[in-house]
Amino acid sequence: MHKKIFLCKIAVEDNSATQQSIENYMTTSNSFEWDDKKWTKLFPFPTDLLSKLNTNVHHVLTLDKCIDEIKAENFLAVSYNINRAVPSLEDQYILSNIFKNYKTPIGEAKDIENFNEENDAAGSKHNLIQEYVTTALYDTLFEKHLELNSGNKQKLPILPDNFRPTLCDYQARTVHWLLEREMNITIFPNYYIQLQARDGETTVYKHLLSWHIQESEPAPIKVPAGGILADEMGLGKTVEMLALLLLHQRQLSDATSFPRQSDLCNRNGPGFLSGQGLSTLQNSADTTSDTTPSETLYNEEPEKKRKRRSTNLFCICTRKTMTELCTCKRCKFQQHAKCVGGFDVNANNDSYLCPNCWYITTQKSLLKAATTFIVTPHTIKGQWISEINRHVAPALRVFDYNELVAANWISPKELATYDVVLTDYSLLRREIYHTSAYVSDRVTRNEQRSMRRLSPLLMIEWWRVCLDEAQMVESNSTNVAAMVKQLPAINRWAITGTPIQRSIDDLCGLLEFIGFTEPLTPPTGWKALVDDFVMQQNAVNDHDKAELTLVDVLQRCMWRTCKSKVDAELQIPPQSDQVHRIRLSNLEKLFYTEQHALCESSFQHVLRKHLGNAQGILKISPIIMKIILQPLLKIRQSCIIPVVNTGSGQHKGSSNVPQKQFLQPKDLHAHLKYTNEFECKSELRTMASSYNGMAAIYFIRGNYEQSIKHYEMVLRLARDYKDINISVDSLLQIHALHNIQQACYISPAKVKQLSADVLSKYEEDCNALEWKYLEPYANTMTTMRTTCSNAEDTLERLETNLDVPLLEFTNMLAEKISEVNDAFAIALLNRFRDEFATAFGGNPKLEQLQSISGMLYILVMWYQKVEAAQTHLNREFKNLKFYTMNVTVRSKNTPAIWRDMTKFIRSVYDCHLNDILDDKKDREKNKSKLKSKKSKLKLCKLCLIRNALNDYECLLFNKVVDEATNMTEGLENPSFEVALIKVLFGFLRTKGAFISFSQQMDRHWEAIECRQQLCKKLIKYWIEIEYTVKAYDELDMCKMRISLAENEEEKTHFKLLDYEVITLILLYFLCEDFMNL
Repeated sequence: MHKKIFLCKIAVEDNSATQQSIENYMTTSNSFEWDDKKWTKLFPFPTDLLSKLNTNVHHVLTLDKCIDEIKAENFLAVSYNINRAVPSLEDQYILSNIFKNYKTPIGEAKDIENFNEENDAAGSKHNLIQEYVTTALYDTLFEKHLELNSGNKQKLPILPDNFRPTLCDYQARTVHWLLEREMNITIFPNYYIQLQARDGETTVYKHLLSWHIQESEPAPIKVPAGGILADEMGLGKTVEMLALLLLHQRQLSDATSFPRQSDLCNRNGPGFLSGQGLSTLQNSADTTSDTTPSETLYNEEPEKKRKRRSTNLFCICTRKTMTELCTCKRCKFQQHAKCVGGFDVNANNDSYLCPNCWYITTQKSLLKAATTFIVTPHTIKGQWISEINRHVAPALRVFDYNELVAANWISPKELATYDVVLTDYSLLRREIYHTSAYVSDRVTRNEQRSMRRLSPLLMIEWWRVCLDEAQMVESNSTNVAAMVKQLPAINRWAITGTPIQRSIDDLCGLLEFIGFTEPLTPPTGWKALVDDFVMQQNAVNDHDKAELTLVDVLQRCMWRTCKSKVDAELQIPPQSDQVHRIRLSNLEKLFYTEQHALCESSFQHVLRKHLGNAQGILKISPIIMKIILQPLLKIRQSCIIPVVNTGSGQHKGSSNVPQKQFLQPKDLHAHLKYTNEFECKSELRTMASSYNGMAAIYFIRGNYEQSIKHYEMVLRLARDYKDINISVDSLLQIHALHNIQQACYISPAKVKQLSADVLSKYEEDCNALEWKYLEPYANTMTTMRTTCSNAEDTLERLETNLDVPLLEFTNMLAEKISEVNDAFAIALLNRFRDEFATAFGGNPKLEQLQSISGMLYILVMWYQKVEAAQTHLNREFKNLKFYTMNVTVRSKNTPAIWRDMTKFIRSVYDCHLNDILDDKKDREKNKSKLKSKKSKLKLCKLCLIRNALNDYECLLFNKVVDEATNMTEGLENPSFEVALIKVLFGFLRTKGAFISFSQQMDRHWEAIECRQQLCKKLIKYWIEIEYTVKAYDELDMCKMRISLAENEEEKTHFKLLDYEVITLILLYFLCEDFMNL
């Protein structure tokens, strides 16, 4: 149930009211009926809304019947339901009637609607340009600070002598504000207004920025020390922070302070703030005890007895070396000096504490330090170090907390001795995994191998934490943001030149970092502040100023100086512009002209597609706008440096494809040459294909003379473009040569025939082109056949050199294991379970691996399957030698061999490509019949070998066969049995009783690896065989002509109807006539 807050009495019941109440309020206008009873109003109130409050359970306000036991009367009261939705219009109206001083919250929806209507009438838009809103906020904030400081005489304390720069006036004002934010505690009333009910009895408090109401008076707001320094880039934020660092240092007692270099720099000078200076204004958090946390811990006993370990070595690493150790004074555990003392000068003395003990003591009390902790992007960390050395002399003690330090350990006490500790965001992103949030309380069976390194950054109460480029933590969901919020600090500073990048809401992350979260709670309150500011800036008419504005909130914690406001103080010399005009070279002009035409066409196409009318641009989304402007970006980039895409073809320069490559001038010529050649090849291929197509049309009509003429035009193109990079595709030439011979053989005698020599020459050229196409596939297949043969010979040689076969050898090892003792066998079986728990967790063979005999059974069954599969594969590949040894053109093979090869190729073709030859409509109608037919179809020899290879591969590797694709899936990791042998050999090699078997184990393992390599090579060999079959199929397909379909159902890309043939011939004649004109 939702908690209710009593707001106001509105009426009393007539029969229970006192006589005085009846005399005062009993009139016709003040009386009403509710819930079958008569009630008297205590003050004027709209009774027509009472029924709605009573029936609508989702209202924020409800009407409740209550009893006053003291006065013995019944009364009606309005109650407020906490955690309900935003009040309705009726609720808002009732609130304004029951409270005397009620005010509508900032950013009420009704006001925004009126504001939009006014602006629409004036022709302006509510969605302002973000840059305008941001600039207006900066200017208003700057003017607000000037207004507040106009009556105050700002006197900056004298800077110490070791601070070299001379501050500008605006920098002095900034440093003064920084000092005030750290030295003065700012307390002001909370964002609530006191509401007095009209019944004179109830007082509640309502949030100024939302509808939240509470009974108790909220505590005043205390602005945390620190803030947001948002000076524009180039105005010297680094120098301002260095001045703050020297002017306001933390004063610690002798027991808690550490000698720092800055303490020796002009301590008694006029600019050093001490004793009677700033110490009287410092935060209450500066009070410190007389003993350090580490000193307290030295005299304490451990909170709980640690788990006994087998050795005192308990380091943050996993090394077991017992040299150069440091002993913790508390827990007596030892760590390597290189791990914990590489950056700690006190690691080897009597006060050394291990990382775990440091974590325990700082849980009670953090180590107080006068150190400033600065987080920067990695790229400018070196700039901070150089700026410190440049502007402060003698220089401060600066420590770089880099990846090398984070990977080891440095004690908090050592970090506290430095003036400044620098780190970067990328390191903090990983440092969060070394916090207490990632410490597990899970108790393990085995002792912990190493001590968990917890971050020392969270064990120190830093005097100041500064985030440079703080916009990197605006998102609350990142690891960096989570880590910086955990850093303990007295003063927290967010330093950024761009606090607002996307919207004003970017400030939320910065406010959360510095700890000023009151404006953000509730979230609707922050939204109301932002909306009100936007309304103020874009209002056409005068807009009433709200009681609380966004600038009122930000001026307490944010300082912004813009260059435009301090131009006179910067004294920048006048700017001079020199324009150099660069002319494009001839190649660049050519490239730009082509790109301009492509981008213009693409831009017009996208514009027509997305902007149907003149008003379309007002409703367009940012994503579509980006697509529309992409061609303009492309042509703009082409002016600077040629930009091409990774795509290919005619649309290689299309702007819809993301740019991938920027061409240097030396690469531009090669790109243009390649593009031109590619386009020419495409056009030449189109011409040759057209001639072949028209020749086929004439072939169908029986006009063999015209058919031969068009085929010869293809051959003429091939001869004309023979000696340059642009050439006619070999398959197109084979098509023409083959069909010329076909046309001559079947043409009537009256048709002019080609001479026998010409036909013979065409046949030779056709065979030469076919071999040119087949030769790369045949050579690759031959190479793989030789590689497989060599691998088989190597495996045979390795197995011959073995003393005993693998099964006998494993039996010998099993007998030897049984002779040792039962504990040895149990240890081996435990090793199997530990190694296989992850990789083979669900394998049923694990259940059989309960004893040494079970292990032998698994290996025997596996080895028999491997030997059978190897024998079967050798026999199948041997049966394919009739094909693999005779891959060549038909003219170079005997008729018998060619007949066998053709039969084999046809069987593979029917098996693999049967579905392609079927008509698509027939397949959809008879889908179930085709599936049953395919399952009963006899597999070809290649499919049988592929299935055998799949089984063989699964025996040697951890793979399975996918039934849908009939292909193996998985990584090339060892199979269960191979991994079993590997773990067995690895376990026994370390035992003294099995040293004599080491050489034999190495030989057997080498033979197993050789068998795995042979399996991979056989798979590649099978793939190359399939490629040669596909090459033969391509040659057969390229010789096919367009044929005539008898009906509409037979029509395909290769079969045309009669009327289509006639139409194509007519179109061809029309095109020829047009070209002649």
